[in-house]
Amino acid sequence: MKYVTIATTEYGKGRIVLFPSRFDNINTAGNLLNPALTRSMLEWASQRNENDRISSLSVSNSTVEGNLFDVADMNNVLVSFGDLDDLSVSSNLTDKDCIILNGVDNNISPLIRTNLTNYVVGGGGLVLCDLRVDGEAIELLESIAPVTVESESVNLSSGFPMWTDIGRTHPIFRDRFLGVDITLLNSVQESGVSSSWTVLNVLDTDIEVREGDLEIDELLFSRSQDFSIPGTFFVGYYATVYEDGITDMETC
Repeated sequence: MKYVTIATTEYGKGRIVLFPSRFDNINTAGNLLNPALTRSMLEWASQRNENDRISSLSVSNSTVEGNLFDVADMNNVLVSFGDLDDLSVSSNLTDKDCIILNGVDNNISPLIRTNLTNYVVGGGGLVLCDLRVDGEAIELLESIAPVTVESESVNLSSGFPMWTDIGRTHPIFRDRFLGVDITLLNSVQESGVSSSWTVLNVLDTDIEVREGDLEIDELLFSRSQDFSIPGTFFVGYYATVYEDGITDMETC
């Protein structure tokens, strides 16, 4: 089974990131998400470049924390903190590159839904974290890009986060993010998001090897003087088996 870890969509002039986890390490098994990955997600949602300063508002709904720890300032991200009521005043949103909503549920007022929708349509970035919806669709996203949450909690005994093929080509992705731990908090099956979403990363319960991990059975070393190869060019061949497949490499 595959569960969504990171997904993105565009709506109007703006962008939305779906992140069924948290950026902080409270109630996430003590795991702080790689700050560079957090920065990359905020960067894409805000439509900013890697050297730009990002102004964001992190909103905590109910008891869900909205801290960003090492991401703030050190990664050129200016973070202000607020609660749900702050989103009822549209002027609180207009000067922010990105809104981070922690603790998404279906008790958000129609006024706040309208303000967030208008904010995204106008070009704002929205990151939705920790989905506090159980067996329902997220009402905020019904008219934008539907998402059905299987469970607001996760009870999985195995699995690792894996980047999808399309995720590896997405601007959020960096090679150094392979194998980065992402503590999933909410269960959203890959089939639970509409086609409007681009799924970048999933937690795959069917795999046993973490992405980026390689097991080396044997290393063979040879000295160039052991061989007498006439001519200017030569061809070397290398093969290995990984995840039930074969990787070939030729050197000339």
